[in-house]
Amino acid sequence: MNIVLFSPHFPSNFRHFVRAVQAVGARALVIADHEQQDLHPELQAALSDYYKVQDLHDYNAVLRACGSFTSQYGTIDCFESHNEYWLEQDARIRTDCNIPGVKTAEIDFYKKKSRMKEKFHQAGVRYPRGKVVYSAEEALAWGEELGYPVVVKPDTGVGASQTWRMDSAPTLEVFFRQHEGNPCIMEEFIQGEIS
Repeated sequence: MNIVLFSPHFPSNFRHFVRAVQAVGARALVIADHEQQDLHPELQAALSDYYKVQDLHDYNAVLRACGSFTSQYGTIDCFESHNEYWLEQDARIRTDCNIPGVKTAEIDFYKKKSRMKEKFHQAGVRYPRGKVVYSAEEALAWGEELGYPVVVKPDTGVGASQTWRMDSAPTLEVFFRQHEGNPCIMEEFIQGEIS
């Protein structure tokens, strides 16, 4: 089995994924933008082959790396970065190289919170009411319907970064006036405990 691990040197704890691939007997093929000798020794010891690109954002260079691995080892069975930042590029590579996994046509369901709600609905999973709002006026109207507090965050974002709790209409209006033109998803606030 050929598994391509994209940028497993950052963050540094991602090197453990390479070690796990090796432990199950799969071939760990690594693409990164550092000199191989500069990688963590544990990562160097676990990889089967290494392809350095100058810039991880250079899609054509990453595609060439996959082509090189395919010509040497055969079909790529998995392409993974384990990093939300690279989800769209991962999907594009999987699509263009016919690698199993999330493809370009499906990526919005993983990146956009508004699209995730569609999947939650289909699966019968409860989720907070919410929608993408584009202006202060639209946010204020939705806030009245939901009641306060509300949660405002980017529709596409990483984790919980840039997530705000808004406790009143004036606070919400000031926020949207400062962020005019940046659509956000606005949801009802749910009180609960994570168990």
